[in-house]
Amino acid sequence: MRREQYFLHATCSCGYRFSETEILTSFSPKYYLYITCPGCGAEVTPWLHVGDLIVVFRSPVVVLCYIKHTMTGRVPIDISDLSVERPDLFHSTLFHFGSVDEACELVKKSLLLNTRTRLVSLLRVLPARLVAHIMATSER
Repeated sequence: MRREQYFLHATCSCGYRFSETEILTSFSPKYYLYITCPGCGAEVTPWLHVGDLIVVFRSPVVVLCYIKHTMTGRVPIDISDLSVERPDLFHSTLFHFGSVDEACELVKKSLLLNTRTRLVSLLRVLPARLVAHIMATSER
């Protein structure tokens, strides 16, 4: 497992400097791409320093959505190429979840729960006879 030293940084044009805690808790619920300055309300891009590399710091919501889209085929990238193709998402994933595998497991659990929820919702509106036929059981 990789052990990188991470440093978060964000400074607004009004001069406000964010603490690490503020960066982690100030992502705008509008898109979860920027943090909101408490001084002037401006949208600020947070940065993640990894050694000599500086990348945009992504929120956990953005990271999980991107991984979900790669797993479901909406984004044409292999998850193993994430460190090369999208270093911002790769290092943000490591920062938030410790590993890409851990984030993938969370996404898999979420997809499974969503599938079960949709299936249960569908089964509730179908006639009992049709459900019984599909499940090859009696109506009771």
